[in-house]
Amino acid sequence: MHARRRRPGPPVAPARLPAKHGPVRTVLLLLAAALLAAGEPLHLVAIGDSLTAQRHLPEAVAEGLRGDPRWSAVDLMILAQGGATPAQMLDRIRSATWALPAPATGARLAIILAGTNAYDEDAVLALAQTVVAAGWPVAVLATPPRRHPRGATAAGYGPPQANRDFNRRLAALVAPPIRWIDARDALREPGRDPAQGDWLEPTLAADHTHPTPDGARRFGAAVAAALIAPDDARKEGRRR
Repeated sequence: MHARRRRPGPPVAPARLPAKHGPVRTVLLLLAAALLAAGEPLHLVAIGDSLTAQRHLPEAVAEGLRGDPRWSAVDLMILAQGGATPAQMLDRIRSATWALPAPATGARLAIILAGTNAYDEDAVLALAQTVVAAGWPVAVLATPPRRHPRGATAAGYGPPQANRDFNRRLAALVAPPIRWIDARDALREPGRDPAQGDWLEPTLAADHTHPTPDGARRFGAAVAAALIAPDDARKEGRRR
């Protein structure tokens, strides 16, 4: 009796060995994809006077921008001095007394808050243009509301009406590539007639010019939100 022969089955494909360093290459690709998904680092420079030098406001801007998925990280440099006028800030940037950094990688943004100590919109514009020429995209911030009831003084302080008028003139001068950011609503006194000017909410006023730390952080958070907002929202704010 003859034994039955088994029919040969389908050929079995040989098992493929992983390419050399395959697992390492896979991990690197996944890491690169994660970094791309997280965006690039943002280097933020805040230029200003005491409102900026006290740090609460610019730090709140940086913290708000860290919530933007475009940025993997946000670092902050502050170039500011209490009492500085726009003309003095311009001189310090031009003379490199305030030296702008030159990061090799990542995105850049400079925010300028100038005019608290002198309503000089021409100097603010020249300051912004100088920073742009140095390779930094710029956003000019509206000066926040205040509670000074008297007329302008030798130091440049002015009443809420003068602050409103200054911001209107400055907003009219600012044009692309410079951005105009108006976050005054974050600190305005509720119920106050807009015709009376930019009045600072009393509970957020440290004095006639400076908001409290909480007020400064509120203003900074509103600035960050406006920076992240689409262009049409920013244009709406310019009309005020």
